[in-house]
Amino acid sequence: CQMSVWTISRWLALGSMLVITILSTLPGDLRPHTGQSGNIEHFIAYFGAAVLIQLGLPRLRRWREVVLLSLAAAVFEILQNWIPGRSPGVDNWAASTGGAIAGMVVGLVVLRLVKARFPEADQ
Repeated sequence: CQMSVWTISRWLALGSMLVITILSTLPGDLRPHTGQSGNIEHFIAYFGAAVLIQLGLPRLRRWREVVLLSLAAAVFEILQNWIPGRSPGVDNWAASTGGAIAGMVVGLVVLRLVKARFPEADQ
């Protein structure tokens, strides 16, 4: 059984959203830290998820994915009011949303380049 790049991308996209959900709701003392600012961590996490969504989840592409990821980020920030050791912030939500927008753009470019180079690779 051979898995396509699109199938792998789909699983990675779903996995990235699961990881974001888990990391966003862990108590502060259990959450791993990269040493970067929280805003950079948020940007990178949502950027990666958006790129993977572009490649693996065609029904969520473009602005649907940005809206979904931005709403998720807002919900996670609100939930952090009740999670020990966590502090919600509009700046974190903005960094997450910015990462989702940037990831959408990069994902679209990658997707178009792949489809131009390998037209038979269409999902």
